Amino acid sequence: MTVIWVPVWVPIVGGSDAGAHVKTFCGGGNTSLVLAKWVRDEGVLTLEEAVRRMTSEPARALGLADRGLLSPSYAADVVVFDPAAIGHGPLRTRDDLPGGASRLYAEAVGIAHVLVNGTEIVRTGEFTGATPGRVLRSGLDTDTVHAGTEGVGVPAWGRT
Repeated sequence: MTVIWVPVWVPIVGGSDAGAHVKTFCGGGNTSLVLAKWVRDEGVLTLEEAVRRMTSEPARALGLADRGLLSPSYAADVVVFDPAAIGHGPLRTRDDLPGGASRLYAEAVGIAHVLVNGTEIVRTGEFTGATPGRVLRSGLDTDTVHAGTEGVGVPAWGRT
């Protein structure tokens, strides 16, 4: 029997080093990997738990007050995917950094639609050309995040 340890204190699914190693680090497939392997194939997480760890928990930890939930007052950032098909393709090299430099990249699989701020940017797996997103600025678009009792950031609006 295989035992898989999943720490309950790990709130954020994904990965980034803020671009410091963009040429050699590819975290683009992390969310697809979680949904494919740990939800669908292994059953370690429920679909709902995995989605929460990818949406509302990171938004809350980063102080993004109007993101992470489907709510009338929130930005409508939505990914529509097929749980039976979600995954990512093989890692490839793309030469699209400034000066023609290379980076690692993996295509998403099983994602039909993506909406950013309520505008569809991916339709039936193809980019629409729409660019409704904007840069979020710390302090202007975020709430102050205070350390939680278990080391998890809890914005002022989420503390009791």
